[in-house]
Amino acid sequence: MNWSRALTILIVAFCLLDLFLGYQVWQTSGRGLVNSGAVEPDSVEARLAARNVVMEVELPRQTPELPFLVVRPGGPEEREFVSTVWGTRLTRPGFTEPELEVTRTEAATVYEGEGKRLTLYALGTFLLELAEPARVPHLATRPWDAEAAVALAEAWLQESGLLPRDARYDYAVALGQALYLVRFRQEHQRIALFGGYVEALVSPAGVGSVRGMRLAPVAYDGQRKAVISAAEAALNASRHIDSREDQPTVIRRIDLGFYSPPYDAEEWTTVPAWRFLLDPPAVLYINAYTGELEEYRAIGEQE
Repeated sequence: MNWSRALTILIVAFCLLDLFLGYQVWQTSGRGLVNSGAVEPDSVEARLAARNVVMEVELPRQTPELPFLVVRPGGPEEREFVSTVWGTRLTRPGFTEPELEVTRTEAATVYEGEGKRLTLYALGTFLLELAEPARVPHLATRPWDAEAAVALAEAWLQESGLLPRDARYDYAVALGQALYLVRFRQEHQRIALFGGYVEALVSPAGVGSVRGMRLAPVAYDGQRKAVISAAEAALNASRHIDSREDQPTVIRRIDLGFYSPPYDAEEWTTVPAWRFLLDPPAVLYINAYTGELEEYRAIGEQE
């Protein structure tokens, strides 16, 4: 046997195998779970229908190049925020007594008083609960529908100083019994920061509670990379949607922005993601680099 020739053949075989595996890794990490060349936008609706998913909106055609975005918690200082919620400048020492009762734990700080309960969570989110729904006197709520719910939420949040300047209306979802969840999302340079938001639960009686989280963009990180198409992301999303046989899932909105869950950290990195707003009410996030699922939850569940 020619051992030299056999060794050469073996080395060449291993090199070819390495090239093949490297190509497979590049395909997976760079283009997501679905090969972009195989996805024609016009064929997506039929392929979604096979999974009992209905596309109610037009697929975005743009696939911009985006980097990562580093953020940190960006809410106001605690004392200032409490002052905003209770509508007064609490400047004297001992301002929390006797007007407000304060309870502090590792997970959260709770302020209570005058029919309001404010919970400031360790990860940066807040929850404001009102004993009596808050109304805006000059605002009509009849007929009661999503448009009226949005107008009421926006007016009250602005009057209360709880709607930041970079917040933009996002969506309103009916949760039953005349109750709507109205969400405003944070934006940075006209791109959505899905982790920054203010959302209110409203009924014809008024605003019942407000939840929110604010982020502070620090800097872009890494090279700009082309994101996968919305068509690819939609097909990947459909793999995770479990529609009832008698009730298809409807895709109501598709948006591109930066996503990450909140972290107990001074700062962290968010990734470009496609967000799908669904009916029955849910949101689903697909990583816009890899095509992988980031989060899928029913609207109304705590983030």
